[in-house]
Amino acid sequence: MFFECDADVRASSGGNRSGKTTKCILEIGSNCIGFRPWYPEDSPWRTRGLVKPHRMGRVRGIYVIANYELKMPDIMAELEKWWPRDWWEVSAGSKKSPREIRWFNGSTVRFFSHKVQDKGDVEGTEADFICYDEPPPEWMWTAINRGTVSTGGRIFIGATMLNKSDWFWETVIAPAESGETDDIAVFWHSIWDNCAENGGLETQKASRIYRWLHYDIKDPDERLAREHGHPMHVGGLVLSAFNRRTDIIDPFELPFDARIFSAIDPGGAKPMAAAWAAVLFPPGEDPEFHIFDESYDIRSRNDFPLFTEDFKSRESGLGPIFHPSRSIYTVIDPAANQPQKADTFGRTMVMMLEEDYNIHTVEADKANKRARLGSLNARFRTSQAKVWRNCERAIYESGKWSWDDTSPKLTTGPDDVWDGVSYIESFDPVRAVFDVEGQEDHDIWLPKEYRKKRKRRGEESELTRRYRLEARRRLMARKQYEKERA
Repeated sequence: MFFECDADVRASSGGNRSGKTTKCILEIGSNCIGFRPWYPEDSPWRTRGLVKPHRMGRVRGIYVIANYELKMPDIMAELEKWWPRDWWEVSAGSKKSPREIRWFNGSTVRFFSHKVQDKGDVEGTEADFICYDEPPPEWMWTAINRGTVSTGGRIFIGATMLNKSDWFWETVIAPAESGETDDIAVFWHSIWDNCAENGGLETQKASRIYRWLHYDIKDPDERLAREHGHPMHVGGLVLSAFNRRTDIIDPFELPFDARIFSAIDPGGAKPMAAAWAAVLFPPGEDPEFHIFDESYDIRSRNDFPLFTEDFKSRESGLGPIFHPSRSIYTVIDPAANQPQKADTFGRTMVMMLEEDYNIHTVEADKANKRARLGSLNARFRTSQAKVWRNCERAIYESGKWSWDDTSPKLTTGPDDVWDGVSYIESFDPVRAVFDVEGQEDHDIWLPKEYRKKRKRRGEESELTRRYRLEARRRLMARKQYEKERA
């Protein structure tokens, strides 16, 4: 499957000793000579998916490894194992540690290292294909891949994600796994795929693998990475239960009885951020929690009015996503109650929002942060929470927001929008809706089969009627607004 794929970027992600380097060596050689020798001549995959030579039948490739001294002996051993020695020669560097190899038809493969090259060494390079033996630093990925833009080259990676390579997960793995793009394909492999009992290495016995995994690796996240290729950093994510394939959904028109909540993260030296969540009531089902809108503009770091204008536009139902009603409450970080140096009168941000922009806020409860975030994560684990696809900043942060017990914040990574969502969570919005509706027995959460029935079908509370009329008025105003803009 790794070879029979038309995606421009292919990642073989797996545990240790699962054959990732072998696949890379086979593919770089095939691209250099123009065919895959192990396929019969009548097979389309003998040549399909290989890069087209640009000059005199030659191609230029780059092979990126983590460390010359430690990895190059394995690379040379695989080259000599799978490709005839008289088909290629070392054209730069030493025979034990080459920096370039040249094939019989003039095609070349240059070797780069994570630890030796700096940004100046890789900028301006062009290649017809690029192979990464392990995920490189993010700056190197960006600089080297630029060399395939003009050549239309292909990229393939072998990856065992033992460290917090969250950028690689977000850039390569997650978009492919969530179905966001057809240009990237990921293939998962286990260490067991390549054991002797499954037709792999004769010396790689299942009993030896088990002994190593069971007795020598104590950390469960590390074992998942080494055994099955499951990235270690995912186990440390705050939103580890967030599933990009099932929990990201397309926007739809919110029903009039949706209850809206919002939050503002002041940002400080970072951009101002806001998040909106809605509690929905599917017939006969538990309430659903949807993160459906956000406001995050890099310019709002120095432009407070810009943020407030966007916030008020969304609140009034005129933003890109239709809000059927205003927020029941807007929660804000308690830090916003500190005097602002930028304000002439030394007012707090809460006062400025209220007095200058008519945005009323309540302070978030920041106590018991671990429990609060655990509750938010549990909503995803029980499939009660969804994130709309238009919330690009929230989706981006979800793969980088990690636990960090060494930090006073308990977490590390970008969290601007999710901080706002966690402020909403601190008020338990589902319970807050029941409070507003006057429900009884809501001091603890009860499964739906034990709850008292809500209003009978056909009946409508005064509050629900008001929300329905407000949603209709807003929808008419939005249509008029869009008509005038057109």
